[in-house]
Amino acid sequence: MPPLPAHTIQRQRVVTAVEEALSSHCLVVLTAPLWRGKTTIARQVLDRREKRSLYLRMRPGWRDTADYLWDDACSRLEAQGLVDAATLKLIGFPGDDARMYRCLAFFREYLSASPTLLVLDDYHNANLPALNRFLENLVSEEIPGFNLLVLG
Repeated sequence: MPPLPAHTIQRQRVVTAVEEALSSHCLVVLTAPLWRGKTTIARQVLDRREKRSLYLRMRPGWRDTADYLWDDACSRLEAQGLVDAATLKLIGFPGDDARMYRCLAFFREYLSASPTLLVLDDYHNANLPALNRFLENLVSEEIPGFNLLVLG
C-alpha cells in the first residue's frame, strides 16, 4: 500500500477527535469535500458509542418538497427506533412557529428519556432556513445526553 500524502489526516485520528468533541459539545459539524470519508467516520463513531443513535441522510430536494421529505425522514427514523415517529409525522415539517414548538416538545421528551446521538449526513442537501432554525432551537435546548453530528 502506498504511503498517504502528507496533507492526509488519518481516519482514526478524526474518529477520535469527533468522539472527544461529542463528549463536550452538543453540536459537532464535520466538513470535507465529497468522497473524503465523512460518512465512514460517522459510522465508526456510531459503532463505538453506547448511546442510542439515529442516522438520517438528507436527500436532495429538501428545498422543493419539505413536507414530503419530512414525512420520509420520520419514516426512516421510525425504522431505526424513533418512538412515536407517527406523532412527529402528524405535527409536520416545523416550517412555522406552532409546528416548530410542537416538534421541539416532542424531541425534548424523547431525548430526555435516553442519551441520543443524531447524525445528519449530507446536510448540504437540506439548505432550508426553517430546518436550520429548528435545529438551532433544538441545540439551544441543551438537552442532557443529546448530541447532534452534522456532516456537510
